[in-house]
Amino acid sequence: MNRSNDLYQKVTDEIIAALEKSLIPWVRPWREGEPLVPMNALSGRFYHGINIPLLWSSAEQQGYESDRWLNFTQIRNTGGNVRKGEKSTLAVFYLPQQREVVGTVGNTVLDTAGNPEVTS
Repeated sequence: MNRSNDLYQKVTDEIIAALEKSLIPWVRPWREGEPLVPMNALSGRFYHGINIPLLWSSAEQQGYESDRWLNFTQIRNTGGNVRKGEKSTLAVFYLPQQREVVGTVGNTVLDTAGNPEVTS
């Protein structure tokens, strides 16, 4: 199984776990004074896509009252720390990538100009 399939399975497992706890991950839980969608607490950037229901669901399951999130590096850089036993929350970072095309015998496929062919 490749890494993207693992990610799809993790997201599916998170949604199923929320549903089994009678939480509907795509319905926004009401939190007075909080943004409409989860946001990064430092940058103010709003999360989008599958991260919205994942973070809503995690906040609801953990009893968090805030929809503002930080990543591990941001916590460390601001002088905070993660307590032993704390668990991370799944969030998906998507960055399109181009890869060289590899032939059947493992060699890089070249275009007519002799440059490696790439695919998205």
